[in-house]
Amino acid sequence: MYGIQTGLLGAWVYNETRLTNSTALITEIGFDFGVWKSTFYNDFNDFFLLTSVIIVEPRFYYNLNKRSKKSKRIDGNSSSFVALNMSYHPDWFVISKKDDFRIVSDISIIPTWGIRRHMGKTL
Repeated sequence: MYGIQTGLLGAWVYNETRLTNSTALITEIGFDFGVWKSTFYNDFNDFFLLTSVIIVEPRFYYNLNKRSKKSKRIDGNSSSFVALNMSYHPDWFVISKKDDFRIVSDISIIPTWGIRRHMGKTL
């Protein structure tokens, strides 16, 4: 599956690739949005930024068989899952009000639990 995700904190393009019947690998590239107020600079400015992010997330959908036996939808991996969200913010470029603003590259690894459901009719 391919898709675009947008929200208050950024925009991303993603791909979900099936590895086995119950596991998938999600890869994303996009922009994360940040905003804060600083008293470090004498002008007490509000700042915002858009910075690039790369995300890799292996997912394990753990109740597909249970949902299927109850005749519930499992198309598009409609199921509960556990995942390991790994994101990298490289210092490739930053869009900000401040011209010389830079970020420190970072890596984060976050265990995640979630529920995915598809709504509407299947074509």
